[in-house]
Amino acid sequence: MVRPCSKTAPVEEIVTRLVNIIRLGDLRPGDRLPAERELSSRLGVPRSVLRNGLRILVALGMVESRQGAGTYVASLPPPLEMEPLKLLPAFAALKPEELSVLVRLLDVGLAGLAAVNHTADEVAMIAEEVTEMYAFIDVREQFFMHDHRFHRAVADAAHNSSLATLADMATAVIGKRHCEGVNDLRRSVELHRSICRAICACGPDEAREAMTELLLFVEESPDDEEKLVLFSN
Repeated sequence: MVRPCSKTAPVEEIVTRLVNIIRLGDLRPGDRLPAERELSSRLGVPRSVLRNGLRILVALGMVESRQGAGTYVASLPPPLEMEPLKLLPAFAALKPEELSVLVRLLDVGLAGLAAVNHTADEVAMIAEEVTEMYAFIDVREQFFMHDHRFHRAVADAAHNSSLATLADMATAVIGKRHCEGVNDLRRSVELHRSICRAICACGPDEAREAMTELLLFVEESPDDEEKLVLFSN
């Protein structure tokens, strides 16, 4: 039985309870999570708080949200995967500009490592997400879903689980950073394609430069305050 959280529970506790629901419910990848109303009742928290926890699980790649269809298990969390959640309070305490610098350092580093360490299947996955971004360039929600998957694919190709986990934590805290304020989606996908090409060509310096250019483009887009939406209760 999953005990309820307090209404002021820290976000890592809420996420841990959600993971327990997945485990104790014997859910497998592709299975649908209970409805928000049921989860909110079981955890004893408002639905707005529940959504914060679900967003973090999305950022960690454990669940995925399908428009109009609910939330589904994407991958089962191994027992040790919850340890990094202890870092969430420290990340949440950072100023938006500090988070931007941290994300830039992590993403740029991962891009360089991906250019050196990727497998053929991994670079194919990165390229597939670029293709999907082009396909959904007129559907913002789907576009940014593939944007997120692109960055996860780059992190996977880097073969450095510690850096990838830190990047996941920073992305979880910074929230809709990639989904708000960026209006020139065609320019965005072109920059993603440049990263993909550099990784495919095994050019770490070029991959780092391309990732830096993308992140600077995101940071300099209009409505910057809207992009940096931190999770809160």
